[in-house]
Amino acid sequence: MQLTLSNWQNNSTQRPLRPTLLAIGGNDCSGLAGLTMDSRTAQAFGVHMMPAVTANTVQSPYSIDSINPVSNSVLQSQVTASLQRFPEAIKIGLIANHEQLEKLAALIDSSDAPVIFDPVIQASSGQKLISPDTSQHLHEWLQACIEYLLPKVTLVTPNIYEVERFTGIKISQLEDFEVAAQALRSLGANHVLITGGHFKHKTNSGVWSHDFYCGENESFWLSNKFIDSINTRGTGCALATSIASALALGASIEDAVVIGKMAVHQGIRKGYGIGSESGPIAIESFPRDLLDLPLISKQQPKHLNTAGFPRVEAKGIYPIVDRAHWIDTLAPLGVQLVQLRIKDLAGDALKEELQNAVLLGKKHHCEIWINDHWQLAIDIEADGVHLGQDDLNSANIEAIKMAGLKLGISTHCHYEVARAHALQPSYIAVGPVFPTQTKSMPWRPLGIEGVKYWRKVLNYPLVAIGGIDQSNLGNFVDTGIEMIAMISAITQSNDPVKSTQKFIETLNND
Repeated sequence: MQLTLSNWQNNSTQRPLRPTLLAIGGNDCSGLAGLTMDSRTAQAFGVHMMPAVTANTVQSPYSIDSINPVSNSVLQSQVTASLQRFPEAIKIGLIANHEQLEKLAALIDSSDAPVIFDPVIQASSGQKLISPDTSQHLHEWLQACIEYLLPKVTLVTPNIYEVERFTGIKISQLEDFEVAAQALRSLGANHVLITGGHFKHKTNSGVWSHDFYCGENESFWLSNKFIDSINTRGTGCALATSIASALALGASIEDAVVIGKMAVHQGIRKGYGIGSESGPIAIESFPRDLLDLPLISKQQPKHLNTAGFPRVEAKGIYPIVDRAHWIDTLAPLGVQLVQLRIKDLAGDALKEELQNAVLLGKKHHCEIWINDHWQLAIDIEADGVHLGQDDLNSANIEAIKMAGLKLGISTHCHYEVARAHALQPSYIAVGPVFPTQTKSMPWRPLGIEGVKYWRKVLNYPLVAIGGIDQSNLGNFVDTGIEMIAMISAITQSNDPVKSTQKFIETLNND
């Protein structure tokens, strides 16, 4: 299963069948964290949660009065029964002792579901949640985690205190996040997300909090503006459950991490107090607000710059063509912007073709955008550069900005949108909207509902791309999308002029 908007619906009349999540953890009688928080979070995502209790905890406002682990046989019977329902994901929270830990490690072997592990060691009060609360038992618990559980879980989500206990590395600066994540992976963890909610990073653009994700093939930082709130109980539980819920809905691990970060940021914004006591975060729905979207960067976010590129003002049809002569054909019809995507030329031939395109653009007062070749675009003074996700790894974004060019970025998922968001581009392209033969893509089409989702989340000019032709063009009229990218529907048409005129007429008349 792959994440699409149809997976995100949490109205039972729209989606009578829901994915299931097995949540293993402690019961908090205060209702602030543990399985209570897990249940509320899963409900917000439209995921059915099956709880398995490891311990009943008695927590007063400022202390843990008791931790009451269930027996191994009771724990086993709960987990075994839920595994028979084949959950799409598993979340593990509080494990009260190392005996439970060894038992759970054996039990999850029978499932192919991804496992998210929140290694709960202490409560917000500072008291340990390992029973009994002694240094010896904590040491045994950590060793059992390393030996039995870490190699079997998909993702482990420690906070700063927890990763310090596992690795012995003190987190005092951004570099320490990366070192500690690699150290935890060397202990057997597959994917690591270190949460930095307690690490305030002050910059010229404000105070930020950062998380660091490290996997086998990918690592990146997630940054959000810090929210100064006392109602943050249950944050770790909610993050792990949000990630597990996103995985249950079909997201990739990278997308699930971004979605989880968005959900928790939403929850902190909407957190509430209970009487005179600090309260929990409150995740109300699948995240769909730009306020919660993190900035993703591959490098340490030491100098976050929220100043971006000038926004695109053009609207309507956005042809993507492979030769400059198309501009003479399309611009007189009312096309305001054309992208040159040339794959079969190089060297002087490529530069000459792109220069001709820029000259024709000036002639027709049409913006000319260059796909991939950012340095050439600067040299020939094009209007903008369009980059794919792979191109972002090698392009000099600052040079493009300093040259006064605009920037457009292709995206297909939450992770890629968050990465584009960090660069504050001139537009963001979302797709594929429909099946397309132009490129072979691993992403399931967004559909119109997916386009509407991104229109609600983002305040950038948006370009819809992928499989769009006359048969489905009218569906975009009420979406608020600024531009519709079209390739084969124009370039492979028997009559490109007539087809383009009809496309423009459809958008203008509807």
